[in-house]
Amino acid sequence: MTESAAPPQESVGGEPTGRPVGHDDTRVDVTEQAAWSLGAGGGGLVILLVLALTVASLVFQEFGPAAACRYG
Repeated sequence: MTESAAPPQESVGGEPTGRPVGHDDTRVDVTEQAAWSLGAGGGGLVILLVLALTVASLVFQEFGPAAACRYG
């Protein structure tokens, strides 16, 4: 049992071409959107914010209200 492959068909915009494939001949339309971008400055600020929150949580664990119970 051999099936011949359908020749490739090009589709640039407009209606899709070719034979639908998948479960119950489902056809999917894909649209593109612009991605969010922070740039180098925004990325640097996010990294600094994460580092500051990490240091703050470590300091709070060491010297916060529970530290009085640990150190008497």
